[in-house]
Amino acid sequence: DIRAWYSPTAFWPDFNRISAPRLICVPDVVLAEFPISFSSVGGERFLEVFRFVERAIEGGEYFVTYSDNVKHKTLIDRYYMSPEAVFVVPHGVNNLSDLITVSGSSDGEVATNVLCLNFFRSSLQKAIGSPSAVNFYDREVRFIFYASQFRPNKNVISLLRAYEYLLKRRYIGYKLVLTGNPKDIPEVARFISDHNLQNDVLCLHGLSARELAACYRLADLAVNPSLSE
Repeated sequence: DIRAWYSPTAFWPDFNRISAPRLICVPDVVLAEFPISFSSVGGERFLEVFRFVERAIEGGEYFVTYSDNVKHKTLIDRYYMSPEAVFVVPHGVNNLSDLITVSGSSDGEVATNVLCLNFFRSSLQKAIGSPSAVNFYDREVRFIFYASQFRPNKNVISLLRAYEYLLKRRYIGYKLVLTGNPKDIPEVARFISDHNLQNDVLCLHGLSARELAACYRLADLAVNPSLSE
């Protein structure tokens, strides 16, 4: 008596055995785009997941994803799904401002900024591989911010190359603040070390939600080098 079914994950091929109309969410298939990179960090475990995802897609009926890039480059061009069977629903805005906004003050903007600076100071203590990061709080630090775990599909190396060029060739006076752990992707850690960026690229791993919100508010620029979001 259920008219239609929705699966929020593409890891379940047996979902396609249901006889009613079916809709599968496919955020991305990053293992297909970065197979060598993922094989170096996940090996057989990621390969097994990849096989589940492909079986689920190949037997699927209707699909929903977050971006036109995934719809056309992945589901249509790679897996030959019908364009009429794929629907794009872009990400909603996850607004964190309620975590840091100060109300009831004579100047709420100033009070909010002071609160954010305090959270930023606490976040600097979580920097990995940048022992002098805690000293930057006492200066007027301007920074570019990218919040994400470090995974092979995130194009972090491309971001680091662009930043290193801007820093050393165009002489911009900005830090690059990231939230991933460089130990997760050895290539990232090597790039930071080889280019002597330990005091310019700050990896603030394990931030609280309020620290994250503070970083977004204080950043001059927020970037996202991933095509699927």
